[in-house]
Amino acid sequence: MWCVVMFDLPVQSKVQTREANRFRNRLLDLGFCRAQFSVYVQYFPLASRIATTVKSIKGNIPLGGDIRIVTITDHQWSKALRFSNSKPSDVEEKPSQLTIF
Repeated sequence: MWCVVMFDLPVQSKVQTREANRFRNRLLDLGFCRAQFSVYVQYFPLASRIATTVKSIKGNIPLGGDIRIVTITDHQWSKALRFSNSKPSDVEEKPSQLTIF
């Protein structure tokens, strides 16, 4: 499963900008990667881990922030269209699983 976090955060004051940066850094600390400026994604091999991550995100939403969290299956993610500089580009592959013997 893929977890997609999309957000609009107020940045009209220095305090709001600091809080917005703190929120972005928190997403990075949780293992998310920036897909676009206000869109972060993370792959979860187990859907059950998403609930814990969402709880952590909910506890760190800045005042006035508009956050949307969507989960997408691997199949849906693979069907996404991606364009870079007006040219089709490959969609990110899911990370490979580690094998432990």
